[in-house]
Amino acid sequence: MKCIDLLIGQYRCQHPKIDESTQEPQGSPIQCYTAPKIICDGGVYNETLDGYVFERNTTCRWTNGKYYRTTLALSLFLGIFGIDRIYLGYYVTGLLKLFTCGFMFVGALVDFLLIALQVLTPADDSHYIIDYYGPRLLWTEFNENRTYLKPQNY
Repeated sequence: MKCIDLLIGQYRCQHPKIDESTQEPQGSPIQCYTAPKIICDGGVYNETLDGYVFERNTTCRWTNGKYYRTTLALSLFLGIFGIDRIYLGYYVTGLLKLFTCGFMFVGALVDFLLIALQVLTPADDSHYIIDYYGPRLLWTEFNENRTYLKPQNY
């Protein structure tokens, strides 16, 4: 088995350098180590670690300046006026919320929940800027005893 094909839990990686402005990993690849007694191809055996050392590329998420905390605060306090939707780039829906008091407050509550669950993302298909170790959700799909990470492009 190749080192790159190892499952999560069979290896550990060094913490990547985090870009201050986007909160995304900087520089790729990062150095990873297999768990003890795991054998893989494409790595160099290290006796001290009792495992293999290999490099793994980090994933990159495109951000465009929309902060998760700001969006959540706008939705909580100004959601009935549609400011949260306008901030995310959904101008028509934002104006509809403005003129209907957040769709009679129900739309404001639904939008707050959608933003909190990170289902409602910016209109340009970018991702929120969230602290690297913050409340970032990774959607998963379970199928045939395997787990896949689903991209957040809905």
